[in-house]
Amino acid sequence: MHSKEGNKDNYLHIIKLLIVTVSVAILALLCVSDSISYSDKRYIRCRGMDISIYETDEEAYLFLPSYADESRIKLSNEIKKMNPIMLKSSNLPAIFITTSSGNLDKVYEDKEYKEPGKMYVYDENGRLLISEGLDYIKGRGNYSWSTEEWSKKPFSISTKRDVSILNQPGGNKFALIANASDDTLIRNDLARSIQVTLDVEYASRGDFADLYINGDYMGIYYLCATIDVGENRINIDSSGTDVTGGYLMERELSDRYKLELPTITGGIVTDNEEHFVLSSPSYPTDDQLVYITDYMNRVESVIMSAEGIAPDGKEYGEYIDCDSFVKTYLTEEIIKNYDAGVSSAFYYKDGDKIDLRLHSAPGWDYDMSLGSYQAWMEYDDPTGLTMLYPHEDASPWYKTLYNRNEFREEVISRYRDKKAEIADILYGKREEELREYLKDAYKLEYLRWQDMYDARGSYPGSDEAYDLLTGFARKRIEFLDSVW
Repeated sequence: MHSKEGNKDNYLHIIKLLIVTVSVAILALLCVSDSISYSDKRYIRCRGMDISIYETDEEAYLFLPSYADESRIKLSNEIKKMNPIMLKSSNLPAIFITTSSGNLDKVYEDKEYKEPGKMYVYDENGRLLISEGLDYIKGRGNYSWSTEEWSKKPFSISTKRDVSILNQPGGNKFALIANASDDTLIRNDLARSIQVTLDVEYASRGDFADLYINGDYMGIYYLCATIDVGENRINIDSSGTDVTGGYLMERELSDRYKLELPTITGGIVTDNEEHFVLSSPSYPTDDQLVYITDYMNRVESVIMSAEGIAPDGKEYGEYIDCDSFVKTYLTEEIIKNYDAGVSSAFYYKDGDKIDLRLHSAPGWDYDMSLGSYQAWMEYDDPTGLTMLYPHEDASPWYKTLYNRNEFREEVISRYRDKKAEIADILYGKREEELREYLKDAYKLEYLRWQDMYDARGSYPGSDEAYDLLTGFARKRIEFLDSVW
Protein backbone atom coordinates (compact mmCIF):
# COMPACT_ATOMS: atom_id res chain seq x y z
CA MET A 1 0.00 0.00 0.00
CA HIS A 2 1.15 3.49 -0.74
CA SER A 3 1.45 6.02 2.00
CA LYS A 4 -0.63 9.22 2.08
CA GLU A 5 2.57 11.15 1.36
CA GLY A 6 3.17 9.01 -1.74
CA ASN A 7 -0.36 9.61 -2.99
CA LYS A 8 0.05 13.33 -2.40
CA ASP A 9 3.27 13.33 -4.42
CA ASN A 10 1.53 11.51 -7.27
CA TYR A 11 -1.32 14.01 -7.24
CA LEU A 12 1.13 16.93 -7.35
CA HIS A 13 3.02 15.29 -10.20
CA ILE A 14 -0.21 14.80 -12.19
CA ILE A 15 -1.25 18.43 -11.55
CA LYS A 16 2.15 19.67 -12.73
CA LEU A 17 1.85 17.59 -15.90
CA LEU A 18 -1.61 19.01 -16.53
CA ILE A 19 -0.34 22.56 -16.04
CA VAL A 20 2.55 21.98 -18.44
CA THR A 21 0.25 20.36 -21.00
CA VAL A 22 -2.27 23.21 -20.84
CA SER A 23 0.51 25.80 -21.01
CA VAL A 24 1.99 24.20 -24.09
CA ALA A 25 -1.44 24.06 -25.69
CA ILE A 26 -2.07 27.74 -24.96
CA LEU A 27 1.34 28.67 -26.32
CA ALA A 28 0.68 26.68 -29.47
CA LEU A 29 -2.70 28.37 -29.81
CA LEU A 30 -1.11 31.79 -29.52
CA CYS A 31 1.49 30.89 -32.10
CA VAL A 32 -1.23 30.25 -34.66
CA SER A 33 -3.62 32.95 -33.45
CA ASP A 34 -3.57 34.47 -36.92
CA SER A 35 -5.74 31.61 -38.10
CA ILE A 36 -7.85 28.97 -36.47
CA SER A 37 -10.11 26.99 -38.75
CA TYR A 38 -12.77 24.41 -38.13
CA SER A 39 -13.38 21.44 -40.41
CA ASP A 40 -17.12 22.07 -40.65
CA LYS A 41 -16.79 25.79 -41.48
CA ARG A 42 -15.63 27.40 -44.71
CA TYR A 43 -13.72 30.18 -43.03
CA ILE A 44 -10.48 30.87 -41.26
CA ARG A 45 -9.97 33.02 -38.21
CA CYS A 46 -7.55 35.95 -38.28
CA ARG A 47 -6.86 37.79 -35.01
CA GLY A 48 -10.12 36.44 -33.69
CA MET A 49 -12.14 37.55 -36.74
CA ASP A 50 -13.81 35.08 -39.11
CA ILE A 51 -12.99 35.44 -42.82
CA SER A 52 -15.07 33.38 -45.22
CA ILE A 53 -13.90 31.67 -48.37
CA TYR A 54 -15.33 33.51 -51.36
CA GLU A 55 -16.39 31.17 -54.15
CA THR A 56 -17.11 31.84 -57.81
CA ASP A 57 -17.95 29.33 -60.54
CA GLU A 58 -14.25 29.00 -61.39
CA GLU A 59 -12.25 29.79 -58.23
CA ALA A 60 -12.24 30.08 -54.47
CA TYR A 61 -10.57 33.09 -52.85
CA LEU A 62 -9.39 34.02 -49.41
CA PHE A 63 -9.30 37.82 -49.12
CA LEU A 64 -6.94 38.74 -46.30
CA PRO A 65 -6.52 42.08 -44.51
CA SER A 66 -3.25 44.01 -44.68
CA TYR A 67 -1.89 42.65 -41.41
CA ALA A 68 -2.48 38.94 -42.05
CA ASP A 69 0.55 36.62 -42.02
CA GLU A 70 -0.01 34.10 -44.81
CA SER A 71 2.65 31.77 -43.43
CA ARG A 72 0.53 31.21 -40.32
CA ILE A 73 -2.72 30.50 -42.09
CA LYS A 74 -3.87 26.96 -41.27
CA LEU A 75 -6.51 25.52 -43.56
CA SER A 76 -8.89 22.72 -42.73
CA ASN A 77 -8.94 19.65 -44.94
CA GLU A 78 -12.25 20.77 -46.43
CA ILE A 79 -10.84 24.17 -47.34
CA LYS A 80 -7.67 22.62 -48.75
CA LYS A 81 -9.81 20.67 -51.20
CA MET A 82 -11.17 23.99 -52.46
CA ASN A 83 -7.60 25.11 -53.20
CA PRO A 84 -8.36 28.78 -52.42
CA ILE A 85 -6.23 31.57 -53.87
CA MET A 86 -4.90 33.76 -51.06
CA LEU A 87 -4.87 37.48 -51.78
CA LYS A 88 -3.78 40.15 -49.31
CA SER A 89 -4.57 43.81 -49.15
CA SER A 90 -1.99 46.35 -47.99
CA ASN A 91 -1.94 49.70 -46.21
CA LEU A 92 -5.63 49.65 -45.33
CA PRO A 93 -7.28 49.28 -41.94
CA ALA A 94 -9.98 46.62 -41.67
CA ILE A 95 -13.54 46.97 -40.38
CA PHE A 96 -15.32 43.80 -39.25
CA ILE A 97 -19.07 43.90 -38.63
CA THR A 98 -21.13 41.01 -37.34
CA THR A 99 -24.91 41.25 -37.37
CA SER A 100 -27.24 39.72 -34.81
CA SER A 101 -28.89 37.52 -37.43
CA GLY A 102 -25.58 36.51 -38.96
CA ASN A 103 -26.61 37.81 -42.39
CA LEU A 104 -27.77 40.91 -44.29
CA ASP A 105 -30.91 39.42 -45.82
CA LYS A 106 -33.39 41.82 -44.21
CA VAL A 107 -31.07 44.80 -44.76
CA TYR A 108 -30.97 44.10 -48.50
CA GLU A 109 -34.73 43.54 -48.60
CA ASP A 110 -35.56 46.87 -46.97
CA LYS A 111 -33.21 49.87 -46.98
CA GLU A 112 -34.78 51.20 -43.78
CA TYR A 113 -34.42 47.95 -41.84
CA LYS A 114 -31.99 48.34 -38.96
CA GLU A 115 -29.95 45.30 -37.93
CA PRO A 116 -28.06 45.45 -34.61
CA GLY A 117 -24.58 44.02 -34.31
CA LYS A 118 -20.96 44.50 -33.30
CA MET A 119 -18.03 46.25 -34.95
CA TYR A 120 -14.28 45.74 -34.66
CA VAL A 121 -11.75 48.04 -36.30
CA TYR A 122 -8.09 47.10 -36.81
CA ASP A 123 -5.35 49.33 -38.16
CA GLU A 124 -3.17 48.20 -41.06
CA ASN A 125 -0.75 46.55 -38.61
CA GLY A 126 -3.45 44.48 -36.92
CA ARG A 127 -3.80 46.57 -33.76
CA LEU A 128 -7.37 46.51 -32.43
CA LEU A 129 -8.60 50.11 -32.32
CA ILE A 130 -12.28 49.72 -31.56
CA SER A 131 -14.61 47.04 -30.28
CA GLU A 132 -18.05 48.60 -30.23
CA GLY A 133 -21.70 47.60 -30.23
CA LEU A 134 -23.85 48.77 -33.12
CA ASP A 135 -27.38 50.00 -32.66
CA TYR A 136 -27.74 49.17 -36.31
CA ILE A 137 -26.36 48.77 -39.79
CA LYS A 138 -28.75 49.69 -42.59
CA GLY A 139 -28.80 50.55 -46.25
CA ARG A 140 -28.19 54.12 -47.43
CA GLY A 141 -28.34 56.13 -50.63
CA ASN A 142 -31.06 56.53 -53.20
CA TYR A 143 -30.02 55.71 -56.77
CA SER A 144 -26.92 53.91 -55.49
CA TRP A 145 -29.11 51.64 -53.37
CA SER A 146 -31.97 51.02 -55.77
CA THR A 147 -30.14 50.44 -59.04
CA GLU A 148 -29.41 46.85 -60.03
CA GLU A 149 -26.40 48.08 -61.99
CA TRP A 150 -24.34 48.43 -58.80
CA SER A 151 -24.41 45.27 -56.72
CA LYS A 152 -21.94 46.77 -54.24
CA LYS A 153 -24.18 48.71 -51.83
CA PRO A 154 -23.51 51.53 -49.34
CA PHE A 155 -24.43 51.31 -45.65
CA SER A 156 -25.08 53.49 -42.63
CA ILE A 157 -24.02 52.45 -39.13
CA SER A 158 -24.87 53.81 -35.71
CA THR A 159 -22.73 52.98 -32.68
CA LYS A 160 -24.15 52.62 -29.19
CA ARG A 161 -22.08 55.58 -27.98
CA ASP A 162 -20.10 58.43 -29.47
CA VAL A 163 -16.76 57.19 -30.81
CA SER A 164 -14.02 58.37 -33.14
CA ILE A 165 -13.40 55.72 -35.80
CA LEU A 166 -10.00 55.96 -37.49
CA ASN A 167 -9.56 59.67 -38.32
CA GLN A 168 -13.23 60.61 -38.29
CA PRO A 169 -14.69 63.28 -36.00
CA GLY A 170 -16.43 61.70 -33.04
CA GLY A 171 -20.10 60.83 -33.09
CA ASN A 172 -22.35 57.82 -33.34
CA LYS A 173 -23.40 57.86 -37.00
CA PHE A 174 -21.14 56.98 -39.92
CA ALA A 175 -21.51 56.12 -43.60
CA LEU A 176 -19.77 53.31 -45.44
CA ILE A 177 -19.67 54.61 -49.01
CA ALA A 178 -19.30 51.94 -51.70
CA ASN A 179 -18.14 54.24 -54.55
CA ALA A 180 -19.60 51.62 -56.88
CA SER A 181 -19.87 54.00 -59.85
CA ASP A 182 -16.30 55.29 -59.59
CA ASP A 183 -13.63 53.03 -61.08
CA THR A 184 -10.91 54.88 -59.15
CA LEU A 185 -12.93 54.93 -55.90
CA ILE A 186 -11.27 58.25 -55.00
CA ARG A 187 -13.54 61.02 -56.31
CA ASN A 188 -15.29 61.41 -52.96
CA ASP A 189 -11.94 61.80 -51.25
CA LEU A 190 -10.66 64.33 -53.80
CA ALA A 191 -13.76 66.49 -53.36
CA ARG A 192 -13.50 66.31 -49.59
CA SER A 193 -9.82 67.22 -49.83
CA ILE A 194 -10.80 70.32 -51.80
CA GLN A 195 -13.26 71.25 -49.05
CA VAL A 196 -10.52 70.92 -46.44
CA THR A 197 -8.18 73.04 -48.59
CA LEU A 198 -10.87 75.71 -48.93
CA ASP A 199 -11.32 75.70 -45.13
CA VAL A 200 -14.96 74.67 -45.30
CA GLU A 201 -16.21 74.68 -41.73
CA TYR A 202 -16.68 71.14 -40.32
CA ALA A 203 -15.21 69.57 -43.47
CA SER A 204 -13.29 66.31 -43.08
CA ARG A 205 -11.83 63.59 -45.27
CA GLY A 206 -12.98 60.01 -45.04
CA ASP A 207 -10.93 56.85 -44.49
CA PHE A 208 -10.54 53.93 -46.88
CA ALA A 209 -10.86 50.49 -45.31
CA ASP A 210 -11.33 46.83 -46.18
CA LEU A 211 -14.84 45.93 -45.02
CA TYR A 212 -15.90 42.49 -43.79
CA ILE A 213 -19.51 41.73 -42.80
CA ASN A 214 -20.25 38.41 -41.12
CA GLY A 215 -16.91 37.17 -42.40
CA ASP A 216 -17.63 38.08 -46.02
CA TYR A 217 -15.16 40.42 -47.69
CA MET A 218 -17.16 43.36 -49.10
CA GLY A 219 -14.42 45.32 -50.86
CA ILE A 220 -12.88 48.77 -50.42
CA TYR A 221 -15.22 51.15 -48.59
CA TYR A 222 -14.91 54.81 -47.68
CA LEU A 223 -15.82 55.53 -44.07
CA CYS A 224 -17.20 59.03 -43.41
CA ALA A 225 -18.71 60.87 -40.50
CA THR A 226 -22.26 61.80 -41.44
CA ILE A 227 -23.50 65.38 -41.59
CA ASP A 228 -24.99 65.51 -38.13
CA VAL A 229 -25.33 67.78 -35.12
CA GLY A 230 -22.75 67.20 -32.39
CA GLU A 231 -19.78 68.68 -30.61
CA ASN A 232 -17.44 67.25 -33.27
CA ARG A 233 -19.85 67.51 -36.19
CA ILE A 234 -22.10 70.55 -36.83
CA ASN A 235 -21.69 72.22 -33.47
CA ILE A 236 -25.02 73.97 -32.98
CA ASP A 237 -27.59 73.68 -30.21
CA SER A 238 -30.72 72.02 -31.55
CA SER A 239 -31.80 70.48 -28.28
CA GLY A 240 -35.01 71.38 -26.50
CA THR A 241 -38.05 73.09 -27.96
CA ASP A 242 -36.73 76.65 -28.35
CA VAL A 243 -38.08 77.68 -31.75
CA THR A 244 -35.12 80.02 -32.37
CA GLY A 245 -32.58 77.28 -31.64
CA GLY A 246 -30.32 75.42 -34.09
CA TYR A 247 -31.54 73.60 -37.20
CA LEU A 248 -29.87 71.25 -39.66
CA MET A 249 -31.64 70.41 -42.92
CA GLU A 250 -31.02 68.67 -46.25
CA ARG A 251 -32.30 69.87 -49.61
CA GLU A 252 -34.26 67.12 -51.35
CA LEU A 253 -35.80 66.45 -54.75
CA SER A 254 -39.49 67.35 -54.74
CA ASP A 255 -40.57 63.94 -56.10
CA ARG A 256 -38.42 62.09 -53.59
CA TYR A 257 -39.66 64.33 -50.78
CA LYS A 258 -43.28 63.55 -51.63
CA LEU A 259 -42.52 59.84 -51.92
CA GLU A 260 -40.83 59.76 -48.51
CA LEU A 261 -43.29 62.14 -46.83
CA PRO A 262 -44.93 59.39 -44.70
CA THR A 263 -41.57 58.72 -43.00
CA ILE A 264 -40.38 62.34 -42.71
CA THR A 265 -40.71 63.64 -39.15
CA GLY A 266 -39.99 67.22 -40.08
CA GLY A 267 -40.03 68.85 -43.50
CA ILE A 268 -40.11 72.30 -45.10
CA VAL A 269 -41.50 73.42 -48.44
CA THR A 270 -40.72 77.03 -49.28
CA ASP A 271 -42.81 79.42 -51.34
CA ASN A 272 -40.45 78.76 -54.25
CA GLU A 273 -41.02 74.98 -53.95
CA GLU A 274 -37.65 74.19 -52.38
CA HIS A 275 -37.98 71.00 -50.32
CA PHE A 276 -35.94 70.36 -47.16
CA VAL A 277 -35.90 67.49 -44.68
CA LEU A 278 -35.01 68.42 -41.11
CA SER A 279 -32.14 66.34 -39.77
CA SER A 280 -32.15 68.15 -36.41
CA PRO A 281 -34.24 68.48 -34.40
CA SER A 282 -35.38 65.00 -35.36
CA TYR A 283 -38.90 65.49 -34.02
CA PRO A 284 -39.70 69.21 -34.26
CA THR A 285 -42.72 70.71 -32.61
CA ASP A 286 -45.40 72.47 -34.65
CA ASP A 287 -44.06 75.83 -33.44
CA GLN A 288 -40.55 74.90 -34.57
CA LEU A 289 -41.82 73.92 -38.02
CA VAL A 290 -43.71 77.20 -38.35
CA TYR A 291 -40.63 79.16 -37.28
CA ILE A 292 -38.08 77.41 -39.53
CA THR A 293 -40.44 77.47 -42.54
CA ASP A 294 -40.92 81.21 -42.13
CA TYR A 295 -37.17 81.64 -41.65
CA MET A 296 -36.31 79.72 -44.84
CA ASN A 297 -38.89 81.70 -46.80
CA ARG A 298 -37.29 84.96 -45.68
CA VAL A 299 -33.83 83.67 -46.62
CA GLU A 300 -35.03 82.45 -49.98
CA SER A 301 -36.86 85.72 -50.65
CA VAL A 302 -33.75 87.85 -50.15
CA ILE A 303 -31.55 85.46 -52.19
CA MET A 304 -33.96 85.53 -55.12
CA SER A 305 -34.80 89.25 -54.95
CA ALA A 306 -33.66 91.43 -57.83
CA GLU A 307 -31.31 93.55 -55.74
CA GLY A 308 -30.53 91.06 -52.96
CA ILE A 309 -32.24 93.26 -50.41
CA ALA A 310 -34.99 92.13 -48.04
CA PRO A 311 -38.15 94.16 -47.30
CA ASP A 312 -36.59 95.12 -43.96
CA GLY A 313 -33.72 96.78 -45.84
CA LYS A 314 -31.10 94.17 -44.94
CA GLU A 315 -28.83 92.79 -47.66
CA TYR A 316 -28.64 89.06 -48.42
CA GLY A 317 -25.25 88.87 -46.66
CA GLU A 318 -27.07 89.47 -43.39
CA TYR A 319 -29.31 86.47 -44.08
CA ILE A 320 -26.76 83.95 -45.32
CA ASP A 321 -23.14 83.26 -44.42
CA CYS A 322 -21.69 84.17 -47.82
CA ASP A 323 -18.30 82.66 -47.05
CA SER A 324 -19.79 79.17 -46.61
CA PHE A 325 -21.93 79.55 -49.75
CA VAL A 326 -18.89 80.66 -51.79
CA LYS A 327 -16.88 77.63 -50.67
CA THR A 328 -19.73 75.24 -51.42
CA TYR A 329 -20.23 76.77 -54.84
CA LEU A 330 -16.52 76.58 -55.64
CA THR A 331 -16.17 72.92 -54.61
CA GLU A 332 -19.18 71.82 -56.65
CA GLU A 333 -18.27 73.88 -59.72
CA ILE A 334 -14.66 72.71 -59.84
CA ILE A 335 -15.57 69.03 -59.85
CA LYS A 336 -18.73 69.57 -61.94
CA ASN A 337 -20.87 67.54 -59.56
CA TYR A 338 -24.07 66.32 -61.21
CA ASP A 339 -26.01 66.50 -57.92
CA ALA A 340 -24.82 70.03 -57.11
CA GLY A 341 -27.72 72.11 -55.82
CA VAL A 342 -29.98 69.09 -56.20
CA SER A 343 -29.65 66.66 -53.30
CA SER A 344 -27.25 65.77 -50.48
CA ALA A 345 -26.96 69.54 -49.91
CA PHE A 346 -27.05 70.44 -46.22
CA TYR A 347 -27.72 73.80 -44.53
CA TYR A 348 -27.74 74.86 -40.90
CA LYS A 349 -28.45 77.80 -38.65
CA ASP A 350 -27.49 78.28 -35.02
CA GLY A 351 -29.66 79.85 -32.33
CA ASP A 352 -30.79 83.40 -33.06
CA LYS A 353 -28.71 84.77 -30.20
CA ILE A 354 -25.55 83.27 -31.76
CA ASP A 355 -26.01 83.74 -35.51
CA LEU A 356 -29.11 84.59 -37.52
CA ARG A 357 -27.55 83.61 -40.85
CA LEU A 358 -28.07 80.40 -42.82
CA HIS A 359 -24.85 78.46 -43.43
CA SER A 360 -24.01 75.99 -46.17
CA ALA A 361 -22.71 72.77 -44.59
CA PRO A 362 -19.98 70.48 -46.00
CA GLY A 363 -20.96 68.62 -49.15
CA TRP A 364 -21.73 64.94 -49.53
CA ASP A 365 -21.64 62.21 -52.20
CA TYR A 366 -19.28 63.17 -55.02
CA ASP A 367 -19.04 59.94 -57.00
CA MET A 368 -20.96 61.51 -59.93
CA SER A 369 -18.30 64.09 -60.69
CA LEU A 370 -15.00 64.68 -62.51
CA GLY A 371 -16.03 62.77 -65.62
CA SER A 372 -17.72 59.83 -63.86
CA TYR A 373 -21.34 60.06 -64.98
CA GLN A 374 -24.08 57.81 -66.25
CA ALA A 375 -24.62 57.96 -70.01
CA TRP A 376 -28.15 59.32 -69.63
CA MET A 377 -26.83 62.35 -67.71
CA GLU A 378 -25.10 63.77 -70.84
CA TYR A 379 -22.80 65.71 -68.54
CA ASP A 380 -19.29 64.65 -69.47
CA ASP A 381 -18.12 67.91 -71.09
CA PRO A 382 -15.40 69.37 -68.83
CA THR A 383 -16.17 72.92 -70.02
CA GLY A 384 -19.02 75.23 -69.09
CA LEU A 385 -20.16 76.83 -65.85
CA THR A 386 -22.96 74.93 -64.17
CA MET A 387 -23.80 77.67 -61.66
CA LEU A 388 -24.98 74.65 -59.66
CA TYR A 389 -28.06 74.50 -61.85
CA PRO A 390 -27.33 71.41 -63.96
CA HIS A 391 -30.96 70.45 -64.61
CA GLU A 392 -34.54 71.26 -63.74
CA ASP A 393 -34.37 69.55 -60.33
CA ALA A 394 -31.64 71.89 -59.10
CA SER A 395 -32.06 74.85 -56.80
CA PRO A 396 -31.84 78.30 -58.43
CA TRP A 397 -30.21 79.78 -55.33
CA TYR A 398 -26.58 79.47 -56.41
CA LYS A 399 -27.26 80.57 -59.99
CA THR A 400 -28.83 83.74 -58.60
CA LEU A 401 -25.97 84.29 -56.17
CA TYR A 402 -23.30 83.76 -58.83
CA ASN A 403 -24.87 86.48 -60.95
CA ARG A 404 -24.28 88.99 -58.16
CA ASN A 405 -20.99 90.79 -58.77
CA GLU A 406 -19.67 90.69 -55.21
CA PHE A 407 -20.44 86.97 -54.79
CA ARG A 408 -18.86 86.07 -58.14
CA GLU A 409 -15.77 88.18 -57.41
CA GLU A 410 -15.29 86.36 -54.12
CA VAL A 411 -15.58 82.99 -55.91
CA ILE A 412 -12.94 84.05 -58.44
CA SER A 413 -10.62 85.47 -55.78
CA ARG A 414 -10.83 82.29 -53.69
CA TYR A 415 -10.24 80.12 -56.76
CA ARG A 416 -7.13 82.03 -57.78
CA ASP A 417 -5.79 81.85 -54.24
CA LYS A 418 -6.25 78.07 -53.96
CA LYS A 419 -5.89 76.92 -57.57
CA ALA A 420 -2.40 75.45 -57.25
CA GLU A 421 -3.41 73.40 -54.19
CA ILE A 422 -6.60 72.23 -55.89
CA ALA A 423 -4.70 71.13 -59.00
CA ASP A 424 -2.27 69.23 -56.77
CA ILE A 425 -5.22 67.38 -55.27
CA LEU A 426 -6.90 66.50 -58.56
CA TYR A 427 -3.95 65.41 -60.68
CA GLY A 428 -0.89 65.86 -58.49
CA LYS A 429 0.35 64.66 -55.14
CA ARG A 430 -2.97 63.72 -53.49
CA GLU A 431 -4.21 61.75 -56.49
CA GLU A 432 -0.86 59.94 -56.79
CA GLU A 433 -0.80 59.10 -53.07
CA LEU A 434 -4.26 57.57 -53.20
CA ARG A 435 -3.48 55.52 -56.29
CA GLU A 436 -0.40 54.06 -54.61
CA TYR A 437 -2.27 53.56 -51.34
CA LEU A 438 -5.02 51.46 -52.94
CA LYS A 439 -3.03 49.61 -55.60
CA ASP A 440 -2.94 46.20 -53.85
CA ALA A 441 -6.52 46.39 -52.61
CA TYR A 442 -7.86 47.10 -56.10
CA LYS A 443 -7.31 43.46 -57.14
CA LEU A 444 -9.38 42.20 -54.21
CA GLU A 445 -12.05 44.77 -54.99
CA TYR A 446 -12.26 43.60 -58.60
CA LEU A 447 -12.46 39.89 -57.83
CA ARG A 448 -15.13 40.48 -55.18
CA TRP A 449 -17.32 42.53 -57.54
CA GLN A 450 -16.13 41.13 -60.86
CA ASP A 451 -19.60 40.78 -62.38
CA MET A 452 -20.35 44.45 -61.74
CA TYR A 453 -17.07 45.68 -63.21
CA ASP A 454 -17.15 43.29 -66.16
CA ALA A 455 -20.69 44.38 -67.02
CA ARG A 456 -19.42 47.88 -67.72
CA GLY A 457 -16.08 46.76 -69.12
CA SER A 458 -13.90 48.33 -66.45
CA TYR A 459 -11.33 47.49 -63.79
CA PRO A 460 -10.90 49.40 -60.51
CA GLY A 461 -7.69 51.40 -60.35
CA SER A 462 -6.83 50.82 -64.02
CA ASP A 463 -4.79 53.23 -66.12
CA GLU A 464 -7.92 53.95 -68.14
CA ALA A 465 -9.88 54.84 -65.01
CA TYR A 466 -7.21 57.26 -63.82
CA ASP A 467 -6.66 58.72 -67.29
CA LEU A 468 -10.38 59.58 -67.43
CA LEU A 469 -10.24 61.23 -64.01
CA THR A 470 -7.05 63.24 -64.47
CA GLY A 471 -7.84 64.12 -68.07
CA PHE A 472 -11.22 65.53 -67.11
CA ALA A 473 -9.74 67.37 -64.12
CA ARG A 474 -6.98 69.01 -66.18
CA LYS A 475 -9.43 70.19 -68.84
CA ARG A 476 -11.78 71.42 -66.13
CA ILE A 477 -9.06 73.52 -64.51
CA GLU A 478 -7.96 74.83 -67.92
CA PHE A 479 -11.53 75.93 -68.62
CA LEU A 480 -11.98 77.60 -65.22
CA ASP A 481 -8.66 79.39 -65.72
CA SER A 482 -9.99 80.79 -68.97
CA VAL A 483 -13.10 82.30 -67.35
CA TRP A 484 -11.74 83.16 -63.90
